[in-house]
Amino acid sequence: MVSTTDVEYAYRLILGRDPENSEVVEKLAASSDSLTDLRKKFLMSAEFKNEPEPMSVLFLKPLNWERMLVDVFVSNEDLLTMMHYVEATWEELGRFEPHWSVLTHDKFRAASINENRSAFFASGEAAVRDLRASAERYGIPLDHFSDCFELGCGVGRVTTWLARLFPCLLASDISAPHLELAKQAMIDDGHRNIEFRKFRILEDLEDLPEFDVFFSVIVLQHNPPPIIAYMLKTILQKLRVGGIGYFQVPTYSLKYRFDAKEYLTALSQRGGMEMHVLPQDALFALIEQSGCQLLEIREDGWTGSPTMVSNSILVTKGAGTRNPGRMDRGSLPTVQRS
Repeated sequence: MVSTTDVEYAYRLILGRDPENSEVVEKLAASSDSLTDLRKKFLMSAEFKNEPEPMSVLFLKPLNWERMLVDVFVSNEDLLTMMHYVEATWEELGRFEPHWSVLTHDKFRAASINENRSAFFASGEAAVRDLRASAERYGIPLDHFSDCFELGCGVGRVTTWLARLFPCLLASDISAPHLELAKQAMIDDGHRNIEFRKFRILEDLEDLPEFDVFFSVIVLQHNPPPIIAYMLKTILQKLRVGGIGYFQVPTYSLKYRFDAKEYLTALSQRGGMEMHVLPQDALFALIEQSGCQLLEIREDGWTGSPTMVSNSILVTKGAGTRNPGRMDRGSLPTVQRS
């Protein structure tokens, strides 16, 4: 039996890099009969042989891609319309394919999740290891923090590992079906230090309490850019002085554009899981406006796409930074070009 940890080590020892995403790791672990079989797959891969292959350039994105036109500012009314659409989409996914909607691998579909539940939840540990490693690179001990806010907890895949790390955890999601499954999973795991909270309107995030740590991975990317910008700035303003935020968000996608008016006009024809980006200039602006300092931005493989740039980001709020309070959504430029 090959574990996901074995696969991760193979990537680092043989290819000299981290895996593209957790889905690739799970797929390799499930399809490898032994460590010998796994090793052969890596040694025979096009990447190891230095042959061109789309997957091998996930971290080698061209520097001459064209600019994007992305609306990041909309009215409160339009923002709320978008949030209700995201809520409806994810509540439907939560009713029919809750685990697959988190990790889109067939083994995690409703028909087969019972025999793969342990592997599903075990995969969440890697994201918390990444959080710890990022903090440690800047001399930040996580055991000094008392409470953490997780945005987009889903069914609790990462939540169970965050609950082991922090004395108090506030886990939130926009989907009620996902939250109900997460609550039950955490009860089954014996966690008693988690508060769950559903959000669906702007005030739900603005009324959050302050916290020491913010965490979110493979969540923001499923929201239109105006929602990503709103959520990030509102949440980062809630960080206490000395606190940190660790989150992932795509910042570029080839041929991507987002026209808010067109998006809202065609909303009734849309459906299913979506992938969006927040350009880096908008990201950097809202980090500054939230009174935070950027410590690290690393290109990652969470989207699994050779035409998208995804970043894992570490920020902190220092004693000398300002916290301007509620988000002034008009302070962000209407169109971001990257």
